[in-house]
Amino acid sequence: MSDASGGPPTADGAALRALAAARAETRAMSDRLLGHLPDIGDLATQRLLDTWVEQAADTLRAVSEAAEERLLDLGRPGPPDGIPTRYAADHLTSSPHRGAPEGGPR
Repeated sequence: MSDASGGPPTADGAALRALAAARAETRAMSDRLLGHLPDIGDLATQRLLDTWVEQAADTLRAVSEAAEERLLDLGRPGPPDGIPTRYAADHLTSSPHRGAPEGGPR
């Protein structure tokens, strides 16, 4: 889903619809999962089940948020967050001062 010239990513309508559907469905699944918390009766087992359900719901929400971020990236005219499309780690400048942000102490 990127331009052959190395430009910003692009997507066709079908890909955008699939991302939007994935975003909406994973959010809905998360909500439905949290709405179905059975009462086990045993306190230790209940805590384990509750923790597992919450983790599963959090994972579904993370997938939903990732799909939303991708949709936002595809809707932008330029690279996301100002990051150059031909980003390379060897172009980074490091500070001579340990623990200082790039460009030195302030």
